[in-house]
Amino acid sequence: MQQVTDRWTSYRSPENGEFLNARPHWAKEWQGLVVRGKPIESYLRKSAYKDERKEFVKVLEGVVKKRGVSLEETRKRFGNPLLERLFFQ
Repeated sequence: MQQVTDRWTSYRSPENGEFLNARPHWAKEWQGLVVRGKPIESYLRKSAYKDERKEFVKVLEGVVKKRGVSLEETRKRFGNPLLERLFFQ
């Protein structure tokens, strides 16, 4: 798995040579892998989903408020340790 990850995270843009924003499929097994020298969870938080994380939490909070519950309630009911680390730390 690590060799495949190393391969698909090595691709660069032909226009500017920068790494492409590689992201794993959420339903696939990827925990414990390393991307460009970083643990994958750190890579996802700080690189791949750096800006999207904030927007996701903002939109999620709006959705649950419309349903009459708080974000905290929703996190307690549907959250898990991985989602907490990726979106709320």
